[in-house]
Order: sequence, then structure tokens, then C-alpha cells
Amino acid sequence: RSGIARRMLRLTLWELFEARLMQTDPNWGNFFYEPEADALGLLDFGAAKEFPPAFVDDYLRLVWAAAARDEDAIVEASCRMGFFTGHENASMVRAHVNSGLVIGEPFAQTEAYDFKAARKLAGAYLLCIRMGAKFPCRDLLERTVEAHTFTTKPLEGLSAREALDRKAAGDLPDTQEEARTQSDAHDSAAAEL
Repeated sequence: RSGIARRMLRLTLWELFEARLMQTDPNWGNFFYEPEADALGLLDFGAAKEFPPAFVDDYLRLVWAAAARDEDAIVEASCRMGFFTGHENASMVRAHVNSGLVIGEPFAQTEAYDFKAARKLAGAYLLCIRMGAKFPCRDLLERTVEAHTFTTKPLEGLSAREALDRKAAGDLPDTQEEARTQSDAHDSAAAEL
């Protein structure tokens, strides 16, 4: 169970951060496991979403920051991605950071993560929870970060307050705008086909 669940989590990381195309309906009927080859396949791309490189870059930075428990980097990446306007109150920022920390929880340690003991997670994690999986995840994220070719500038290392203030002033690079531009160009090219 843990081996299959680990393959499912690796597939999820590959979809989002390498293929930039995610099948958005993670249910049992959309996976195929071949025991002889010990391989996991993904079926049914009817509910798939493509993500532009700028979004993927900063989302990977956000997950990495969450795994490192770096709250300032979570806020800076979130500002760049358009999750914050810079005018949020402290409670809203805290709730968002806490959500990010939950996403990074399985990747924060090198030891095996017990998904069954962490029922607050969803998505691909939910499949791992239902399987009662327990396996190390950190190495999966480390390999993903090492293999990723970033197309946008790295985070600046701002404190959360600086990032929010600069976002409110319109003085923080907005990779979400770059992502929208890339997505619009892709949509135009697809429409011409």
C-alpha cells in the first residue's frame, strides 16, 4: 500500500511540476496499477488542467517553502502568485500560512510520513490517507526541485510584512500576470488549430 501510494504522490508531483498538466479528478477509477511491472498509470484526462510555467515555478517555490516551514517565503510566493493583495489582515495571512504549512507537512521531514494520522489533508494526499500509507516524501520533493527548470526570478527573501507592503504598493513582481499572459498566448495558439 505504501509503495503504491508513494508512486501516486510522485505521479502528482510529476503532473504538476514537470508536465504542467494535471488530471484534476484523483479517484480510484483514474489510476491503473500493473503489479508485474510495479508501475502506476493515469487514466481519463477529461478533467485535466494545464498550468503555465510562471505559475508552476512559484507554486513549487511555495511548496518548498512550506516543506521548509519558511513562513516568510510562503507569504512572498503567495503575493507573487496573486493569492494576496497586500491588504489582508493578520488573521487572513495566518490562516493562509497555516494552510500552506499543511501542504508542506509530508515533505518537511526525511522520515516516513504517516498519512493515516493526518486526516486534514486532501487531494492526492486523501488517496494516501485512505490507503493507510506511511512513507518518506521529502526525497520526492527534493528530486522535483532539482529537476525543475525555473523560468522566473527566484524569491527575493522578503519578510512577510515587506512582501505584503510591496504587493499593496504594486511593487512586487506578479508572476500570476505573467502566467495569465502565457495562458492567453497558449489559448490563442490552440484556437488557431
